[in-house]
Amino acid sequence: MRYAQQETQAIPTLQNGIQGSQHTAPAPAKQRDETYRSREDYDEIEYLRLRMEKLKAFRGMSTDKLCEIYLSYKKSMLENVTISQRAIAYLKNLIAYTKRNKTEYCPEHLQVCYAYEFWLSNLIKIKTKPDFFISLRDHLRKERFLSEKQIIALNNERIKPKGIKEFQFEDFKFSPKYF
Repeated sequence: MRYAQQETQAIPTLQNGIQGSQHTAPAPAKQRDETYRSREDYDEIEYLRLRMEKLKAFRGMSTDKLCEIYLSYKKSMLENVTISQRAIAYLKNLIAYTKRNKTEYCPEHLQVCYAYEFWLSNLIKIKTKPDFFISLRDHLRKERFLSEKQIIALNNERIKPKGIKEFQFEDFKFSPKYF
């Protein structure tokens, strides 16, 4: 079965994106195929998609090599094949490198950015005066980080749905700017 056909645009939950459990909440209408989830390259493909699709508006997400692998991935979806083991090995090494040396690009931190961007984008849509949220989203896209003061202001301004925790500065613990 072609694993890419079952992919859906998942909606991040604040808890999942921030606490680093399962990266995104599956869309209720379509569940991802279990064979896709059990694939050995699932984490690598998700990391590629995170950088090239979900966070494409963020500065520094795309590199020439990632673009090359992403084009190969998109082609593999059309041809019902998987991407090369060399590409998977590159992604695996990149993930390991980011966890050691460039934590602002590690999967856990990028999931936090994705969750925050999701909530900020939704707030922009529902607020009558969204300028504050637009400035936070733009800053997040540029720096992949929000300061403690920005998060406090965000908590003061946002609607707090029941069951959704407040944003916390500790969510950005993978950013070098956190320290």
